[in-house]
Amino acid sequence: MKNAEEWYRKGRSLERIEQYEEALAAYEQALLLNKNHVDALFSKGFVLRKLNRYEDSLAAFTTASVITPNDPDIWYYIGRNLVKANRPKDALAAFDTGLRLTPQDNDFWYGKADALVKMGHFNEALTYFDKSLELKPDDDRSWNDRGLVLFHLQRYEEALASCEMAILLDEEYPMYWNNKGLTLSALGNFSSALDAHEKATNLDADYAAAWHAKGVALYKLDRFDEALTAYDVAINIDPDVAITWTKKGDALKQLDRDDEALQAYEIALNLNPSDAGAWYSKGVILGTHGQYDEALLALEKALQINSKSPHAWNNFGAALNSLNRPEEALAALDMALSLDPELIPAQHNRAGALKQLGRLDEALAVCNSVLELFPDFEPTSKRRQEILEIMNRKMNLDKTIN
Repeated sequence: MKNAEEWYRKGRSLERIEQYEEALAAYEQALLLNKNHVDALFSKGFVLRKLNRYEDSLAAFTTASVITPNDPDIWYYIGRNLVKANRPKDALAAFDTGLRLTPQDNDFWYGKADALVKMGHFNEALTYFDKSLELKPDDDRSWNDRGLVLFHLQRYEEALASCEMAILLDEEYPMYWNNKGLTLSALGNFSSALDAHEKATNLDADYAAAWHAKGVALYKLDRFDEALTAYDVAINIDPDVAITWTKKGDALKQLDRDDEALQAYEIALNLNPSDAGAWYSKGVILGTHGQYDEALLALEKALQINSKSPHAWNNFGAALNSLNRPEEALAALDMALSLDPELIPAQHNRAGALKQLGRLDEALAVCNSVLELFPDFEPTSKRRQEILEIMNRKMNLDKTIN
């Protein structure tokens, strides 16, 4: 019969060879014999984290903290588990307790920053990442996550510099390359972004998010066939990510494979009915094929989710125009132009609504303003000619009557 210490040592041996379930069972045996064996409690909590059982891990570390309240490592893991449990305010309190015990330990400053990120307090989080790096300049985690915070703050050049530092410290970590690629895309440098995402997928061929991001970069470079291939790889790895199905649909749409694109959007919407992009793109394709009622329903869904999309309002107005509902179309197009006054398709469609309403002078003025900026924009040029012909016929009719 083993005693508590022997069970604990057995657990440690199993943990070292990554047999975590067996290690957990050994720690449980140790604690049955001595419930206050703090090393067994600590190791139990650690193994439970490895098994992604964060609530159970939190319980183990919390029990350990009652026995040895001055052990900073215990408070660190309490904080980390609270972040995983989406309790960032409680995590901050745990990290503060740890900092009172060891104020120069950068892990606690990193932990506080991570909790603040979860709360959306990006500027404050940045301060704590900087403190973490002041204490440990070679902490690649802090450089990477600092870059993500700067990305959220739209400080892309600084974010890129942080990503570069993380990679300099650990060039074999695929996430760092992927984050660099996302930042380069935000800066409009899609070719370099593609190189970074390819580095990430070379390091980890099963990294679905990197394949997705690679697809986005290829799409931005108008390499739609290759983008489609990248999206398909991402979907094969993780078929339950709605946005990847939406992006696949967008690539298929660019390749004039509209039926397949609609199928991709349907899968995206089954996975996430709140995907405004999928509703929008579905509506655009339906409108292109003359299915205006169905297009209107899809675009209405998109606008219920995101009422700030000028393109959705424009296409909504265009569908209403096609259904001979010009007053409603005009209201939708005015909304589009209030969000983006330079959206030329909305101005063009607005001229169409005014034409349907018989407000020909206003329609002509809109066409003229569009053609001043884009004299070769054929749809508006054609619409202007139609309006002029109507005005001429009306003028001739008035002369005949008089």
